[in-house]
Amino acid sequence: MAIKVGINGFGRIGRLVARAALKAGGIEIVGINDISPGQINLNWQAMGGIAASFRLTKTIWIEAEPSARYYFNSVYEKQTGDYKPWSVGIRAALIMKF
Repeated sequence: MAIKVGINGFGRIGRLVARAALKAGGIEIVGINDISPGQINLNWQAMGGIAASFRLTKTIWIEAEPSARYYFNSVYEKQTGDYKPWSVGIRAALIMKF
């Protein structure tokens, strides 16, 4: 009796799993779900940001990095007129040195 396997996402790793399953035998691939639309294959973006690091004590630091991104070929494309090809965010970290 073959083991039934479903592959969710047929990218680089999904193809490797399918190829290995077909070579091994005894494994039946019952479904493949490619969850990414074609436009995700090409998503160029430009990002700019600046990092700041603050020392609280000898062993504890806080870092913050505000950033802005502009998507040239965006995954988030919409057909409406309110589409904005940019995003703004912040990355924060608490660092403890031992």
